[in-house]
Amino acid sequence: MSDGVIGNTFGFGPNIPGSSPGRTTNSKIRSIMKKDIHPSYNFVIFMDINSGFKFLTRSAITSKETMKWEDGNSYPLVKVEVSSQSHPFFTGKFTFVGTGGRVEKFMNKYNIQKKG
Repeated sequence: MSDGVIGNTFGFGPNIPGSSPGRTTNSKIRSIMKKDIHPSYNFVIFMDINSGFKFLTRSAITSKETMKWEDGNSYPLVKVEVSSQSHPFFTGKFTFVGTGGRVEKFMNKYNIQKKG
């Protein structure tokens, strides 16, 4: 079944020699993955420095700073400036920037005269 197309008959993954068409299982994928080229994927605490909001998730990012989480374990701490707790889209606190004068500044900068 080697027609040069990547994926099996149903489009769920690579054609693995000796495997039947259908879904590719994780064990089949792990057996064909290259060893020692993937970063470690561990638990990390992300902390929004604007709101103080913290959440624990898994990531390949590393940090020298650590913090103790609610479960009593210490995890690497990554500080971020914006999260869903501080971003205006999620909080509904929009700040509108005035656009007045931008056209005039552009016209003056490039010495363009208004027509008419």
